[in-house]
Amino acid sequence: MSADANLVKAPRSPLAPVLVLLLLLLPAGVYSLSNLSSMTEWVKHTDEVRVSLGRVLSTLVDGETGVRGYVLVGDPTFLEPYNKAATLWKTDFDQLRALTADNAGQQQRLGHLWQLAGKRVELLKAMRAKYDAGQRDAELKPLIVEGKRTMDEIRALVATLDQEEKRLYGIRQDRAISQWRWTMALFLGGALTFLLVVGALWIQRRDADMERRRAEDVARASELFSIVLQGVDMGITVQDAAGRLIYANEAAASITGYGSPEELLAASITEVMGRFDVLNFDGTPFPLEQMPNRVAFEGKASDEIPLRFRVRGTREERWSLVRAVPSHDPSGKQVLYVINFFREVTEEIRDKHQRTFLLRAVDELNSSLDYEKTLAAVTRLAVPTLADWCAIDLGDGDRTKRVAIAHVDPAKVAFVEALERRYPPDPTAKTGTPQILRTGKHEFIAEMPRELLLAAAVDADHLKLIDELQLCSYIGVPLTVRGKTIGAFTFAMAESARRYTEKDLEVAQALADRAALAIENARLFHEAEQARAVATAQRDQTEERFRLMIQSVRDYAIFMLDRNGVVATWNTGAQLIKGYRPDEIIGQHFSRFYPEHAVRSGYCEHELDVAARVGRFEDEGWRVRKDGSRFWASVIITAMTDEHGRLKGFAKITRDLTERKQNEEALAAEALRRKQAENESQFAETFVGILGHDLRNPLNAIIMAATLMKKRANGNDTKTIDRVLSSADRMANMVAQLLDLTRSRLAGGIFLEKGLGDLGALISGIVDELRLVYPGRDIRWESLGQGQGSWDKVRLAQVCSNLVGNALQHGDATKAVTVRLLPAGRDSVALSVHSHGHPISSDLLPVIFEPYRRNTANTERSKGLGLGLFITHQIVEAHGGDIHVCS
Repeated sequence: MSADANLVKAPRSPLAPVLVLLLLLLPAGVYSLSNLSSMTEWVKHTDEVRVSLGRVLSTLVDGETGVRGYVLVGDPTFLEPYNKAATLWKTDFDQLRALTADNAGQQQRLGHLWQLAGKRVELLKAMRAKYDAGQRDAELKPLIVEGKRTMDEIRALVATLDQEEKRLYGIRQDRAISQWRWTMALFLGGALTFLLVVGALWIQRRDADMERRRAEDVARASELFSIVLQGVDMGITVQDAAGRLIYANEAAASITGYGSPEELLAASITEVMGRFDVLNFDGTPFPLEQMPNRVAFEGKASDEIPLRFRVRGTREERWSLVRAVPSHDPSGKQVLYVINFFREVTEEIRDKHQRTFLLRAVDELNSSLDYEKTLAAVTRLAVPTLADWCAIDLGDGDRTKRVAIAHVDPAKVAFVEALERRYPPDPTAKTGTPQILRTGKHEFIAEMPRELLLAAAVDADHLKLIDELQLCSYIGVPLTVRGKTIGAFTFAMAESARRYTEKDLEVAQALADRAALAIENARLFHEAEQARAVATAQRDQTEERFRLMIQSVRDYAIFMLDRNGVVATWNTGAQLIKGYRPDEIIGQHFSRFYPEHAVRSGYCEHELDVAARVGRFEDEGWRVRKDGSRFWASVIITAMTDEHGRLKGFAKITRDLTERKQNEEALAAEALRRKQAENESQFAETFVGILGHDLRNPLNAIIMAATLMKKRANGNDTKTIDRVLSSADRMANMVAQLLDLTRSRLAGGIFLEKGLGDLGALISGIVDELRLVYPGRDIRWESLGQGQGSWDKVRLAQVCSNLVGNALQHGDATKAVTVRLLPAGRDSVALSVHSHGHPISSDLLPVIFEPYRRNTANTERSKGLGLGLFITHQIVEAHGGDIHVCS
């Protein structure tokens, strides 16, 4: 404002002519810019005319192509482009007329084009009508020739119209470029004039007060920063030499917790820094004298350093990468400003902490089978990374049992426990842990509504206590094991004022899944330990009986060895298995029972050494009887010690497992043979799938060629062609079945494309088609249930066609085939197909839905590969249903 006042007081200033020139150039530039915009619109208008012209021609060509394809092949599907063109060409033509309303010449040409287009459409209509009336090649030729002549005229006229628009486009584009040059000249002249004004002002004001000039510089810098940096997501602030904030963008205000840049600038730097505890990333205090802005005030640009800011009061934590750059005076000696840059990385750090937390939590859950102890450790880990407080509750009959709770403020844990004792949770509540246990579904409240807290409060005192918790965001996830909800894991944000996101919900659910697995593993272990304890007690009770019975055991060789391996006792089982009488073996070394190579290698001594060191040795291997024959033995050697742990000898139990060994070898050989057979079967199915896929193209070519030959036969003898088409249809059906077999066996099942539809209407259509194919057969159709649902209609049509077709093919031709749609429960329906005739073989019934199975009772040559019922079974199972047959 002071600069403008000085200009008013200096009438002789040379700025007056320059200002007059600037005032003249400005409206001239605006006027020129307006003309440039209008000319640019005309260029775009010309483009639209040419595009619309091409659309009209394309529509007519599509209609001509559709009718020609229909006349050539006779397939009504070729008429779709013609029908569409007959509907759209007038609309496209009206749009083209409207676009060229400013050009009388083009309007005249369009009138001619309208007559030609109408004539062409009428010719196409006449050609289609004559073809439908049975006229063919020679009868249609005049219409085709006349249509071609008309179409050539249309193309020539369209080319003329387009050439005119192209000429206009060139003229309008040249004018627009010329106008753009004048506009740029005016604006450059204005800019140059403006620079002259600024230069004159700078010359006039160079002796002005330094403080005022600095303020003007700061104002210009602030304006520049405001224009360039307000949209940047990086926080940017500027401090003057005294350390005062003179600029801040929106991101800086948001990062520092202020509502707007104006609020931030109104605060002193001391107030701003007083809102936070400044820490290193690891949580240790950061020296304020090393802050980047202080380094910059010393004239040095700081490196980008990572800082962690903890909001005092709420203890919310944020992470940023901070750096500062000094701005010097022209001499380069004095720092006039310091520019601070804040790049917030809070989300990245929280993601990293959450990943680290999950890894630590998994390690903690795997560290012990005392799940209550590990769950308590996990809840402590979750605070404050994932929550300000969290708790784990497990279902205990009709009640819940809290097994772990943690809070950022340990004193609050006792507060929450006292609150729940005074106001016990409502087991019928529609929210919270009771609801999660009932439904097995998670709860997610990003912003805790006041209405929910009011609804949860029993009375005013209860509401006051709830408010003290400062709850602001909540996640509750189920602990689910084998489809059963056994508990709930709840997380809440309070003092930190953080809000949960969908990503936090994913982390919480992942943690809950791992916790549920740890609980299940611990429970299984405890059950196993209890079972082991019971077994041990039972074993102790039977030891005395075992001792009394041992001498009469005949299936096991049970005897004692002294410390050197010499046989000391011998039971009946040992005599039967090894062939020695007690007087022949007692006093002999037990190595007599081993092959020579085992004795030479010292294996016998190794067995005793292991048993003496660890208390027990188990082994299976070949042993030798008295007569020299070998047998496969299971051996257990147990060290016998006195009450002081001194070795007294060994107890050895040997069992003859020769028969089991032989059976295992036979089973292994059978498994190998089965594996080889499966590999050969998979190779065969893969080959069949490739063969079926590659046969489609030549089959399609055969069908198309035969169809065309039949059309050109004009009703003459077509028996051979019909046989070719019939064989090709059978082959196509076989190929389709082979591909479905390959998908079900090798590709994970038959792929479905489901959509809403009426199954009853679908089956009714299939029955009508089969009545046409079998005109002499009685097919009865009854719909007794609702058929609305989500189906793959094409696949279910294949199911119905296969089942009813089989019934017609294999059933008694003199009796009816009955097809019924019945209700089968709340969300299911049943399709029943019943026929009369020869019974299905009892050998075939269990395997009728396997591939390559046929009813041998039918003497008619099969038209398929025996895959129809197999594919039907796969489709029904893919829909989640089942299928069975009775005869």
